[in-house]
Amino acid sequence: MALLQIAAAHLAEVDSLIYHTFAKEFTAAYEQALQIFKSCVTDASAGAPTLNVTNFIAHVQSQKFKWGQSDGT
Repeated sequence: MALLQIAAAHLAEVDSLIYHTFAKEFTAAYEQALQIFKSCVTDASAGAPTLNVTNFIAHVQSQKFKWGQSDGT
């Protein structure tokens, strides 16, 4: 979920993302998501990082993440 939220913030041109986790394993998962996201972003010639959404979605699908159910938050 963190990976999708990071990508959504990027696409919405959010300058700052504050991500709260409640346990160390979630902090580690966020850091892993950030690294995956960074591997999908390329530098554009104008200097701004870009995300090819089609490639990003294909990469996320290829990871075969297990998606759970919402906890209502």
